[in-house]
Amino acid sequence: MGHKVFVVCSCISDSKEGYEKSLYLWDKFSNKEIPKKKFINRFVFNNLHISLVKTRSWQRNLLNSDEEENIYKEAINLMNMLKMDFLIGWGNLLLEESIFKEATRKRIKICFYLVNPTYKGKKTYMLDNADLVLTDSKATRDLYKSDLNCQIHILSKSLEKKPSQTSLNILSKVPKNCLLVNPSLEKGLEPFLDLSEYFYQQKSDISFLCIDGRNQFKKDLRYLNLDESDIKNKIFKLPAVDDINDLFSNIKILLLLSIWHESGSRLILEAYC
Repeated sequence: MGHKVFVVCSCISDSKEGYEKSLYLWDKFSNKEIPKKKFINRFVFNNLHISLVKTRSWQRNLLNSDEEENIYKEAINLMNMLKMDFLIGWGNLLLEESIFKEATRKRIKICFYLVNPTYKGKKTYMLDNADLVLTDSKATRDLYKSDLNCQIHILSKSLEKKPSQTSLNILSKVPKNCLLVNPSLEKGLEPFLDLSEYFYQQKSDISFLCIDGRNQFKKDLRYLNLDESDIKNKIFKLPAVDDINDLFSNIKILLLLSIWHESGSRLILEAYC
């Protein structure tokens, strides 16, 4: 639409694979003439003016204080340099709250991207002070509507590119695989294990695939007093994947077993495609 968009982000990701992809972009756009101690890269990618801050870890809760300071200062510098109409953000770390508060002081409108249930029942700056909320489903809008004093606009999740369907033409060759993404307690790990046990007892040839991009599978098994050796049926654990076409070409059934509030799961769109 002709608007200039500036993005301040770090290499933090939901998975190690996502982190490595961010590091790849970092290296790709690095100026080789500048010493390696440089911690921030500024470049234009897909028409976005991106400030990418390098981090030592892929996990959000392991941000170091100097990394947080780099993100904060870059965001404030952009606010000072540009005539900014509004800021879109999410998160409830002190880092994000500090950026939102500075935007409010500068009379910049703030838009809260709210797509998960973890803010419910908590004192969050953005729930009280956002000028606009974007969410991805009617379910999430209804969950928070009593907590907000501003307009809530539903903007469905979208796919970056339309997957080809060439791999789905010969359905008879598709194996009997069931898929669960992020096998955690909140995402339905226990019913998933129950299903696996049931089909093992039935001597079924159904296999189960887990995309364990957040490395939670073993940790949550320990919480249930279980070990991977306790699982009798075929459960194949895979890392996060970049190409959903390759993933879904081997899947018969997508399992959505969450026991917590789900908003507009993009997996549904990907599976239908």
